[in-house]
Amino acid sequence: MVEDIDDFNGRRVLVTGGSRGLGAGLVDWLISSGAVVMSVGRSQVNAPANSRLISVCLDLVKEGNVRALTDAAIEFKPDSIVHCLGGGFKKSADLISAEDFLYLLKFNFLVALQLNNALLGSMVQKRKGWIVHVGSLATKEVTASLGYTCVKSLILPYVRHLGKKYITDDVYISGVTLGALSGYDGAMDRLHAERRGVFDQFLATRRPTQRCTPIDEVLPYFRLLLSRGAKLHASNMLSITEAEGYAI
Repeated sequence: MVEDIDDFNGRRVLVTGGSRGLGAGLVDWLISSGAVVMSVGRSQVNAPANSRLISVCLDLVKEGNVRALTDAAIEFKPDSIVHCLGGGFKKSADLISAEDFLYLLKFNFLVALQLNNALLGSMVQKRKGWIVHVGSLATKEVTASLGYTCVKSLILPYVRHLGKKYITDDVYISGVTLGALSGYDGAMDRLHAERRGVFDQFLATRRPTQRCTPIDEVLPYFRLLLSRGAKLHASNMLSITEAEGYAI
């Protein structure tokens, strides 16, 4: 029987990229559902003081801070991780420099890899764990910048490989491929505020529903991927795109 987790009492969840966008939405939802959450971001989570929220503010660009984050995560002992950290960070040149490419690689993939390497052993030992990686439809459609598209594409083979390896240890590694989301000052909210014409053209040409998907409508999928039902999705990327895009 699939575990009933209408609440997450007793669960310890690490959320990277938790200060805005999907990560911030997940933090609010998980706390309201009873989980203890460690939220990682460059700024404080805009939430009232809560004994179930541990907010870790680190600029991971600075040398040593990824190690500090890993140490804090090990001490937190999460049974669940949602990797929301990522983005294009305005490094959109077609002839992207090696330095900028490595920057994108770090924040879209390597931080998650390092955290997983540090925490998977404990999950296997307890035979209890959930890891969810957040991917992007841009990797299929090749609509984003070159650097972002390339580094984000690494998530699929990574999830496929590790998901198969650890499913028999009752550690369920999966991912979601997302289209455009709105809410919690995410990327599309900022695009709407800063480049309204580009935003409107995107909706007109890419979204048949003429809207971005509200983050609150995406959260039920994470309820599934952080439950025993995640076993059925281990090693796979679940597509949540609201008919955006062209690729099949």
